[in-house]
Amino acid sequence: MLNKFKIVFWMIKQGYFLHLIYSIIFFFNKTLNGKIKFYERFSSEEAENLCKNFLVRNKEVYFFFSKSKNYKIKKFPQIQFRKINQKLGGGSDITLIYNLIMILKPKKIIEFGVANGWSTLSILLGCKKNKLGDLISIDMPYYYNNAKKSIGNLIKKEKFPNWTLMIGPQVNYINKINNQKYDFCHYDSDKSYQGRMMIYSQIWESLNKNGVLLSDDVSDNLAFFHFSKKKKKKPFVIQYKKKYLGILRK
Repeated sequence: MLNKFKIVFWMIKQGYFLHLIYSIIFFFNKTLNGKIKFYERFSSEEAENLCKNFLVRNKEVYFFFSKSKNYKIKKFPQIQFRKINQKLGGGSDITLIYNLIMILKPKKIIEFGVANGWSTLSILLGCKKNKLGDLISIDMPYYYNNAKKSIGNLIKKEKFPNWTLMIGPQVNYINKINNQKYDFCHYDSDKSYQGRMMIYSQIWESLNKNGVLLSDDVSDNLAFFHFSKKKKKKPFVIQYKKKYLGILRK
């Protein structure tokens, strides 16, 4: 309980009032609504079974989007990375992301969740190879002092003038981006059922026709599959190490 009070105090200190309000609402929904409580806490097993049902190989995804059976998978570029002093979470499937950017050639891209910046870097390198594309990345720092400095610390920002990093809760920025349209979205932020269902809907409205949503960790709960069903879209699911990524095309 003391930990939760520390987090609340930290949110107030940072001025993340809207995020705090949503956190409180989600907490009471999870506590009082049995169905949401189940989806939040106990639906991971069912979600993992669905992941296995929809599982495809990476090359099937590349074929679907490129329309070419002869598509040659591009290796992630060998580059010199900045030294990471503070590791934040695990990286996503950077080869998958890099190839999707190469195939789709999106002009406007948005990303929720950055951490050290592995997925961000894969998007930016794909854009650089395409000579096309601008990326907006949104991430909230972890609950410790100077955490902001660790966000995207893998990336030499001066090399990517097409990158805009916004630091803070996603709810602080969602209204600002709702007036824009995007071709590609990578989501690796709030993993809760309620948080995903809310943000997936808002992302979907902001995607152009044929826009693509790629979401990490879709086996955590049923949000991704409930949203897919709601939109009547058949998802692609990719396995990366011990986790699953989901892909939807608008």
